Formats: sequence, C-alpha cells, structure tokens
Amino acid sequence: MEYFSIFNDVLGPVMTGPSSSHTAGCARIGAMTRILHGREIRRAEVIFDQNGSYPGTCRGQGSDRGFTGGLLGFSPDDLRLKNALEIAEKSGVRVEFKQADLGAHHPNEARINVYDGESDRVEMSVLTRSVGGGMIEIVEMDGFPVSIKGETGTIYIAARGEEAFDQIRKKLDGKTRYVEKQNGERILFEIRSSSFNEENDEKELKEKELRDFRELPGIDFVRVAEVILPAPKRERPAPPFENAAGALERLKQSGEKKEMWELAVAYEKGVTFLSADEIFGKIREILQVMRESGKPVDPARTVSQGFLGYQASGMLEKAAKIRTVNMGFLEDCMIWAVSVMENNCARNKIVAAPTAGSCGVIPASVVAIGDKMGCSDEAIEKALLAAGLVGVFIANSATFGAEVAGCQAENGAAGAMAAAGVVQLLGGSVENGFQAASLALQNLLGLICDPVGGLAEVPCVGRNVAAAFNAVVSANMVMCGYNPIIPLDETIDAMFKVGKMLPEALRCTCRGGLCDTPTAKMITERLARENAAAEVRRH
Repeated sequence: MEYFSIFNDVLGPVMTGPSSSHTAGCARIGAMTRILHGREIRRAEVIFDQNGSYPGTCRGQGSDRGFTGGLLGFSPDDLRLKNALEIAEKSGVRVEFKQADLGAHHPNEARINVYDGESDRVEMSVLTRSVGGGMIEIVEMDGFPVSIKGETGTIYIAARGEEAFDQIRKKLDGKTRYVEKQNGERILFEIRSSSFNEENDEKELKEKELRDFRELPGIDFVRVAEVILPAPKRERPAPPFENAAGALERLKQSGEKKEMWELAVAYEKGVTFLSADEIFGKIREILQVMRESGKPVDPARTVSQGFLGYQASGMLEKAAKIRTVNMGFLEDCMIWAVSVMENNCARNKIVAAPTAGSCGVIPASVVAIGDKMGCSDEAIEKALLAAGLVGVFIANSATFGAEVAGCQAENGAAGAMAAAGVVQLLGGSVENGFQAASLALQNLLGLICDPVGGLAEVPCVGRNVAAAFNAVVSANMVMCGYNPIIPLDETIDAMFKVGKMLPEALRCTCRGGLCDTPTAKMITERLARENAAAEVRRH
C-alpha cells in the first residue's frame, strides 16, 4: 500500500493560485521534466488528452502557465508563474500546447516532448499525470514505464547492447535497490539514489558515478529524478496506522491518552524523514501563509483574473452597515473563506489544503475560528495537524481530485479535515474528531465539480463557505453528543465509490452542472474571446 504524507499530499502545496491540480501540479511536472532533462529547455510540446480535463481548464486554471513556469524552473509558490508565458517568450523559450487522443487512463494526463533547440529531434518524451492536490506522477519516459513522484531520489540509466548491460551491472555490483526494465533492445536501470554512498562527500561521489556511467559505450541517457516535495519520503514507509480504525485500535491496545495532533506527528514521522521539531516548523509556516491569505484582496490594487471580481472587502464593509442574521464567529469564517479563495483566484500565495479549489475551508474554520476563540498559535497548529491526520486517511483510501471524484473530494474532504481541526480546538477526543469528520463528509457526498468558465470562482467560492460552515456545525453537533453512526473510514470509501459513479461531465470537465447553463455558456464564450484577443496582443 502507498502511504501519503501530511505535508506532501494534504496540507500543501504552498502555491500561487488558482488550481492545485492544474497550476501547482503542472508546475511540478514541468520542473521535474526540466530536472530529468538535465539542462535548460529551449523548446517543448505539451500534448493534452483531448478527452481529459486540461482542454477545459488550461486557460482558466493556469495549466499553460504552470507547465511553462515549471519548464522554466519555477516552483509552485513562485509569483512569476502568473507571468510564465510572457517570461518564456521574452527568454526565447518556445512551449506549444496541443490536443490529441492519448488513450488516457487519468483525466489529467499530458505528454511532454522536449526538443533539441536546434532541430526537430525529440530529446526526451514523458507521459505525465497531475493526480490531485498538487501531486504528480510521470508514468512513462522514452518508452519505459516509470513512477516518478518527486518524493524520493532515483537515477535512471538507459542503454543498449550486452556490453553496456554487463558494464552497468558490474558498476552496480554491491549497490542495492535497483531494477531493470526492458523495452525492445534497450534496458532501463532504475537505481534509488540512496543506494550510493550516504556518507561525507555523497554529492561528489554521486556526480563521479554518473560521469562514469555517461562515458560507457551504448548509453542512451543518464537522468536523475530529484526530491521536489517538502518532505523526503522513506523508501519503506512504516506509519503506526493507515486509517481511522487503525489509529483507534492502536490507542485501545496501548491504553495511551493521546490527541489527534500527536497521532499526526507519529504518522508523519513514520512516512517521512521529518522530526517532530521539523513537523512543527512546517506547520508554523503553513499557518503564516494561511493567515496572510485570509486578508481580503484590494480590488483597487489587484487586477481581477476572472469574471467574478473581488468581493470580500465590500462584504466586510456592508456587513457592518446592514441587518443580517447574527452568525457570531461564523461571520469571520465567511469572510475568511471568500478572501482566501479570492487570493487564490488572484494567483496570490495560498495553501492548498488539500486542494486550491478548497483552500478557503480550513483557514476559515480552523484558523479564523481559532483566533476568535482566543486560541494560541500552538493550539491552532495542533488543530491543523489534526486536520492533516484526517487528510492522510482520505488520501490513503480515496482521492482529492475533483477530476476523479467531483467536488466532494475537494470541499467535502476539506470540510472533513476542518471538522477534526475544530474538535481539536474544542478539546475533543480522537473519537470525537473522527466522528465530526465523518459527519462533515456525509453532508457533502455527491457534490459535483462544475467550475464556470474553467475558473475557481463560481461555484467554488460559495462552496468553500458552505464547507467551512459545515465543518464547524459538524464539530459542534458531535461535541453536543450527536453520533453520525457511519465510521469515518466507511464514509471515505463511500465518497470514493460515489465519485466513480459520477458522469465525466460532472468531474471538472466544464461540460455539466452549472457549466451547462445559458449564463455560464455566455461567460465561457466571452472569456474565450478575451483570451484569444490577449494571445494576439501577446504575440
């Protein structure tokens, strides 16, 4: 079984908006492609599967800017991503976008061909997937099956001819953890980079080893996949549990009185190389970015990137002047959710938790509510870890990808995570937290993904507010004694099954739901005209 990480897969990435799958994920794919290529890329071709989600979201959710920025070497949180197309053009870097039938096995599938800068010769070709929440996988490289996710270092050596094979095997003698993959007359040797000497001068030794391999006869390529995720992952992850039932059973057997955040720390230490201090260091950074993203965008200083405009600051002013239903702490929760999502749409820095499309939920319901309750930063950090714990249970058993399971996998998952975080703030037990998470997810089962115009504005902003409210209400219900009956793990399984039943048109393809309304179609057509005009002006 694959075990996911709180910082790699759940509370992150820290990124510029508007989409974790279609902006941050694409940037990571582009960056890994550049790393594998080993030098500056002057020309690349990105081919989307014509039946997937990229064609409908490429412009609105920044896939074109993400891929281009990554190929330029920009990370997901680099503010230059929003101007990546213009920067590439000025730098003489040519990135072309096309569509074809790739026979995709994933809705976010694209092939990247890297060309020799002086000719039409393809130097490297990779088949890639953005799998949700900013996570990626390169599944094929120059005809060889691979699995490159950016969480462990791996060296790839492709060669042809028995002489080359024998010499490579001889050089690898005594090196552990390598496999061979054959494709016709060629063999790909896949070596975990940790198989090389890990003592002093490791980097120098590794570079010498790679030079020696490159000088062998019959070598097609020597490439290195580096770790690009926040938490380097163990080759053999050994978390103390993988789901809610396992966590509860561990507590029962040990007789220990632990809180959710303590279980989160134990889990993350079992999956990654992070220490407890490093875990709190990272959660502190995440809290800081969440706080900053909760400030309303100033419409006078920030050009709108979509059709909705920035409304949080106006809502805040109006709420003080007119009569509204008194919602207490939820007033702040509402404004925060809108503000974070508007910062996301403005392509400012946010935390995808677990996705950019749901990035307002946890800041609004955990951070804003925690501040209103007068909680310390440490208490809020622990609540964020509790949310992350529920997130890894969802990642381990299901998905965060709306392209795979609809918005229930984004705002539904975020609401479940947030509900556990609120219970942590309230001093509830581990069992209380899991019950609240189950209830929150139950409430949003079947929620579709239908971003109008391919942008994370309508209905995404409103759904973030609804999911945040749902999280707080679910936590309160459980703390008041309500039992949602269905265990969290079973609710997660149900969500995944429901997602697979949803028609493709309702899973972020912009072909169903609100996207199919007359108003949405007019907005989409207008945006297409504006994008075409902008493209003409850019050239």
